[in-house]
Amino acid sequence: MAYSPKRREFALSSSTGRIFICAFNPYCANLILLAELGHQVSVVALVWHPLEDKWVSGSEDGCIRLWSEDGGCCMKELRTPRGITCLGIDQVNGCIVAGVHDTIRVYDTKSGVQVQSHTGHQDSIKGLIHVPEMEQYVSVSLDGTVCMWKAYHQGD
Repeated sequence: MAYSPKRREFALSSSTGRIFICAFNPYCANLILLAELGHQVSVVALVWHPLEDKWVSGSEDGCIRLWSEDGGCCMKELRTPRGITCLGIDQVNGCIVAGVHDTIRVYDTKSGVQVQSHTGHQDSIKGLIHVPEMEQYVSVSLDGTVCMWKAYHQGD
């Protein structure tokens, strides 16, 4: 599940590969479906990209999709070598930070190229965040560890 404060919308994903974008409304009985997106397999990660104004989704087949701001169409598709386990956004440079099984992979959104990777976990990464003040990514894995990694800087 993810939220776009700019659009006042939230998105949720399902094991059927569908993503539903809804208008935020404090009264759930009046839920308004704005868009329905999808992958071929289960969507396991979903984030709002505040620098690109796009929804970003990741699926268990290793596909990362960047969707238009309104969710109307897929703008770009990236492929990873294994299934996505979690997603985050680098708040400084806008890169997509993906947990791909036990590896963190950082992708430039403009080119789609992987610009950095971090290995060290022994099992699936289940959560990650970017801490801009520390210039680090923090990840947590099913192996019971929390790791900190140097964040990507263009030109590194």
